This record gives sequence, structure tokens and C-alpha cells, in this order.
Amino acid sequence: GLPVLTFRFTRNTAVTPDLLTRLVHARRRRSAICSTPQSVKSLLLRAAELVSHKEPAAGRVGGGKKMRHRLLSAVGMAAEAGGLEEGGSEEALDVVRKMLGLFRAAVALIDEIDLVLHPLKSELRWPCGPARPLDLAEPTATASEPGLRWRIMGCLVDALHDPAGSLHSLFEAGAREHKAVLRPQPVVLDRGWYRA
Repeated sequence: GLPVLTFRFTRNTAVTPDLLTRLVHARRRRSAICSTPQSVKSLLLRAAELVSHKEPAAGRVGGGKKMRHRLLSAVGMAAEAGGLEEGGSEEALDVVRKMLGLFRAAVALIDEIDLVLHPLKSELRWPCGPARPLDLAEPTATASEPGLRWRIMGCLVDALHDPAGSLHSLFEAGAREHKAVLRPQPVVLDRGWYRA
């Protein structure tokens, strides 16, 4: 049968020559490589992060800058010069480029294409930089319990739907003036009314 390699890659996966060796070996054996869209996107993000931290070489002109700009623009990153975080980052960048080259030269068979390419069901945001918790999701000095981020929204929705509350009466007045809608969900139709 056909040998199968599973390619898993996350933003935290260390870039090592072993990853490239496995892909090259799979290509030589004409193996199938099973992966997820998230793994391929994570590999592209790692390339963008490595490129964004790379100091431009003094002697390089034109093509290198254009390639760097295109790669960073593709994932929504601004080009920043700075110190490289990953040890042996020149080697890591070389490995990632070769891995992306192998994928570029391959044939992709995509299952559930309607989900993978659907703009609302696929990931639209490709976060870059170190992973960190969402604002107000973790306990803080003022809020000892986690999840304040979601409780705030719950409080706002409760205040909006409480018939005795002032926010509800304001929205009802706005609805009578055709400045807001309460159903099926609250929507402000007039920014001037909202700011007043």
C-alpha cells in the first residue's frame, strides 16, 4: 500500500531539520501526506515570524525585500526588524522555506473543500507572536474569577432586555423613532442617536 505521513505543525512546534527530512523522505517514497489547514497555516505563520524578525542583509537588494514584503503582507504582519527569538533562526528559516517549497510543488487533495475555503467557516485571522490569553479572560487584580470578558457581555444583554431598566427604555424610544431595532437582536441604526 501507499505509505502515509501525518504532518502536524502548530505555532509552538520547534523547526528542526528532522521535519524537512521526513517530508523529503515522504516525497522520495511517493507517500501521501495527511495534514490539516491549521498545520499548513501554522507553517506559513512560522515562516512569516522568522522573516519578520530577520535583519535585512546589507548586500541584498530588490528581490529579497519584495519576497519578504509579500510574505508578511499575506499574513497581515508589518515588517519589523529585531532580534531572532528561535535559536539557529537562519537555519530554521531555511528549513521552513524548503518545507513550503515541497508543499508548493505537491498536489493537494482537499476533503470538505466547502468548509476549508468558506470565508466564514474557515479561520480568517492568523495570529502572530506569542500565544497569550484573551483580555479579561484570566483573573486580574480587580476580578479574582476568570471569565469576566463573557460575564460583561451577559450583564449588558441582561440590562438591555430588563423591561424596568433605563437602557431598555432608551432602546424602545429609539425603536419608536426608527433609530434602533430591538428584535430579533438589538441593532443601532443611527450613529448620531447612539452618540447622543
